[in-house]
Amino acid sequence: MKKLLNVIFLTAITSVLSAYEINFEGTYENSNKNDRPNILSGGADKKGENEWQAVLKTDWKGKLQTFEGIMTGDFKSGTVKGDFYMMSGTKQTRHFVFTATAADYNISGPILELKDTKEVKSGKFELKKAGKAVSAPSGTGTVPEAPAEKAGGKTVVAGKDKNTLPAEDWRLPAKEKKVSQPESDTGDWKFTPQTFPPIESIAAQKPDSIPLYGCFSWGEQYTQFRKEIKEVGWTSYRLSGPPNDEALVNAIEDGLPLLVTLQTGKTRQEFRKERVRDYYKSDEEFIQAYLAVLDEFCGKYGPGGSLFQKRPELAKNPVKYIELWSEPNDHRLIANGPDKKEIDAHRQSLYAKLLKEAYAFIKKKYPAVMVVGFAASGRDDQRFIEKVHACDPAVANSYDIVSTHPYSDAPPMAERIQGFYSVTKAWTGIQKILAKNGSSGKPLWYSEVGWPILQSEGGKFPEQKYHPSISVWLAAANVIKMYTLASRLGVQRVFIISVTDAPTDDDQYNYGFFDSKTREWRPSAYAAQQMIRLLPKPRIQTVISEETGGLYAYQFKCDWTKTDTKEVIIAWQEQKKGELSVAIPAGRKISKVLNLLGGEEKFSVKDGKVQFAGGPLPSYLVLE
Repeated sequence: MKKLLNVIFLTAITSVLSAYEINFEGTYENSNKNDRPNILSGGADKKGENEWQAVLKTDWKGKLQTFEGIMTGDFKSGTVKGDFYMMSGTKQTRHFVFTATAADYNISGPILELKDTKEVKSGKFELKKAGKAVSAPSGTGTVPEAPAEKAGGKTVVAGKDKNTLPAEDWRLPAKEKKVSQPESDTGDWKFTPQTFPPIESIAAQKPDSIPLYGCFSWGEQYTQFRKEIKEVGWTSYRLSGPPNDEALVNAIEDGLPLLVTLQTGKTRQEFRKERVRDYYKSDEEFIQAYLAVLDEFCGKYGPGGSLFQKRPELAKNPVKYIELWSEPNDHRLIANGPDKKEIDAHRQSLYAKLLKEAYAFIKKKYPAVMVVGFAASGRDDQRFIEKVHACDPAVANSYDIVSTHPYSDAPPMAERIQGFYSVTKAWTGIQKILAKNGSSGKPLWYSEVGWPILQSEGGKFPEQKYHPSISVWLAAANVIKMYTLASRLGVQRVFIISVTDAPTDDDQYNYGFFDSKTREWRPSAYAAQQMIRLLPKPRIQTVISEETGGLYAYQFKCDWTKTDTKEVIIAWQEQKKGELSVAIPAGRKISKVLNLLGGEEKFSVKDGKVQFAGGPLPSYLVLE
């Protein structure tokens, strides 16, 4: 049977002299296709010592599921216990408990006990392999809280020895900061002249207090990758899908400003079914149901919400931003049908009503909540925003922030050939629409955008016909280019999709910053972490080069809140690699050149220009 799960567990080791592994695997028949795994909570011996923690991840295919994994620990004596839960939405459907013995450094025997709160149709669990001693030298540092998948810069493989982690930043050893520029980044796109706003007007804008670095996922993914999310350092987060209480509380505890996208449906199954207007008798019934969703959510998580009566220490970070629906310009609001013109008109008129009524409701009852409107999918965002405004003049006063999803499957500076979509051209068009309707100056956010990677390079799913995949390195480059382009355009927030590839077969996308099975960091995660560390509160200063399809170079203040902050030039060459030559600002020097991941690169200075090996992967030129 095809393996659907590989789980690797590390115990927290300080000065442990030896450790052991328990390998387990099993098969069972699942009667509920919507079941999915949640946290494997950990265990200890009978004396309460030798604790371990882990996370169990799996997928499903039909009803038959398999799993396997490894626990490691200093199991000197007693009984090792473990458990995990199967969930359907937020409801627990199964709770498995297993135990195994460990005596005098010997782990042996089958699993002694298996409990299931609900009947398993078929299948069994058993301990497949005996324990194996693994040396762990004393005094080598502390392993971060499990789950973890790397040790000493080496990927841990099931059944093989595990190294303890060095005290320094183990996620990115210096030798792994080397990058190799791709020969080209050509594809189903082209570079066309773009009309950028005057840099003087953008540089003069006061940056938002919250930096633009955002990430997006459904709720359960936040909980599963909470530690990694904090390590990357994103400064805001968008949650979509059915409201997930655990993820929401986790993010609020972590102090992350949240943008929450609300639709109808409280479970994954309901969300999939009831998200469209078609399941309601009338527009009015649908809107009333939606207002009830807004009321329930804001009443709990908004400023002064019921959550903060129970957890007053969290009251300083309520959910202040609510996005009204996701991509209402397609089937997510009203199902597709034979008469596209009629369906589009209904989507526009319905969203105009929804926007107007939801805004009035929120501002009356929850005035501190900011309303984010439109969330329109790219290629059609300008048309939809313009048509919705045309439905009712009151629309212009029914949102605080405009959001779009500028997917293009192309580098941010390029234009997709199929559909002729360009991020910069769309930005220009939206600004004209807002000005026409008296909404100039309202912030624009990119609440969802990303680039799928190839399955051959770790993606979970095959390439999709209408969403061409690219290499993991070009995807990482596009993340940095999008954050940079957004700064160039004055866009205040950018939420990149997603923490991991799609968790189910419903949405087969490979946008993840982390591998969904091994939890391994992909180059995009390292690249985002590097940019956030180097430019924690960026403010664009000037354009050094903006050649169509050629050299792009932008000068930034790294932290606009500090007068003595460093300044950095972000530079790259589209379509090819080679020696780049970037003009150095008058009176300044280059102290170092860093690659996409922060590794230092060789450079020289000639005739007032810095020269270094570059290409489609952005580099950082640190000024002094």
